[in-house]
Amino acid sequence: MLFINFIYSQNSGSNFISTNPNAEIFDDNNQKIGNTPFDLKKLNKNIVKINIVKENFDTIKITLKEKRKDNMAFFNAIEECSSCLLDKGKNTEDLVLKMTKTFKETENTILVGIEVPIIKIDENQVLGELNGNKKKLKDKDIYRLLGYPENMEMRILNAFQNSYVNATFFSKKDSKKDVSNLQNPKIIFKPIVKNLNFKLSGKLHRDFSGPCFLECEWQVFDLSDLENPIKTFEIKTNYFRSGNNYELLLHDMIALSERELLEEESLHNLISTSQQKYLEKSKGSVIEIPLIQNRSYTNTSEMLKESVNSIVTVETEGKFGSGVFVTDNGYLITNYHVIEGQKPIFIKIDKDRKVKAELVKANKDFDLAILKVNANIKGLSFYDSDKTNLGEEVYAIGTPLDKKLIQTITKGIISGYREFNGVNFIQSDVSINSGNSGGPMLNNRGEIIGINTLKASGKNISGIGFSIPSNIVLKMLNIKTE
Repeated sequence: MLFINFIYSQNSGSNFISTNPNAEIFDDNNQKIGNTPFDLKKLNKNIVKINIVKENFDTIKITLKEKRKDNMAFFNAIEECSSCLLDKGKNTEDLVLKMTKTFKETENTILVGIEVPIIKIDENQVLGELNGNKKKLKDKDIYRLLGYPENMEMRILNAFQNSYVNATFFSKKDSKKDVSNLQNPKIIFKPIVKNLNFKLSGKLHRDFSGPCFLECEWQVFDLSDLENPIKTFEIKTNYFRSGNNYELLLHDMIALSERELLEEESLHNLISTSQQKYLEKSKGSVIEIPLIQNRSYTNTSEMLKESVNSIVTVETEGKFGSGVFVTDNGYLITNYHVIEGQKPIFIKIDKDRKVKAELVKANKDFDLAILKVNANIKGLSFYDSDKTNLGEEVYAIGTPLDKKLIQTITKGIISGYREFNGVNFIQSDVSINSGNSGGPMLNNRGEIIGINTLKASGKNISGIGFSIPSNIVLKMLNIKTE
């Protein structure tokens, strides 16, 4: 085991600063000192902070002890080192600092749910030594050193920052709720700790330093089957814990294990393709409804005057949204989150008319639903959303904020095309508010180019709304024309 080799290496006392791959060493004033491997004895003792730099790799920042002996081994001279991962050298007893690749900036991240880590280690197994005392999982004070797995949520999520993984906490209980899955992860990681070892010394927790080893099994699932993993990655992490560290040991090690997991070249393609396969299956069986052909209008004013009659308020107990008729015989489309978990569903056609609606089909992963009412309301036609253009004028019609504001019209332009959680969106600056969800985005010919679904919210944020493109709506509801 690499961990054991490192203990021997410490005892033998290597003076060299070695890295894998080799890198440059700079002082705190960005003056180059040399290259690795570098003999610590040649380093001016006035220099206590060094940066190890390699293009396309993360910089390793190290603080050395101000008082260090001439022949002090490099690892014994470390006062502080963030994320000091270890790797094997050319000789079996040599250990070097492992350089980790810098994450490439990516526009489209993959939303992944992270379950609470599970420790699968016998409680009688010796985990390691703390100041010469053997520590076991059954020891009463062990979690003061390790930290509880259920309390490391933020540490786990933060470890994935700046990578292609957009991590969120995940619980199986939440997956069973009748909710829209549009903003929920389709790919799930389950970390299982199978082995842990350490040899630490120090007076206080923040002073504990020494070599540590973690073996973690990362199981990858998709949301449709949380019992049988798509693939499993065995990640073995060797780490030198330096002083001035307030992190709990297991929390720190799991975070470093995540970082090494992301080094797996096959991971990105695995979770990307698995996400798309899952989403493709969500469209379900074909539904045939009589979609209508394009309607013609003499001008924009006439188009809007006629089109508003096809947009209605969708009501359930305690909430409401919008919907749009897409046939002339009572079929309409809305967002699933407008009607999720709620019965009965009513459609408010105008100020004085309300009818009951039946849920015909839903795709929770795309937040879409088809409803049917016993009424003959003119429907609107769909336009090929792939033919839309940036800057194109668009209109949103719906019931924002208050049910009294039924069939409110707002105007804007297409601002961009985005992807979130595997789903494509049309971004616009059309004013979209609570209640607009499920209503249509129209072009200047009165054709549906999208279903208004999301808006960016927060302080000083306005004019950023997102609509599911019409082609995605038809495909993921599997609608065919009768």
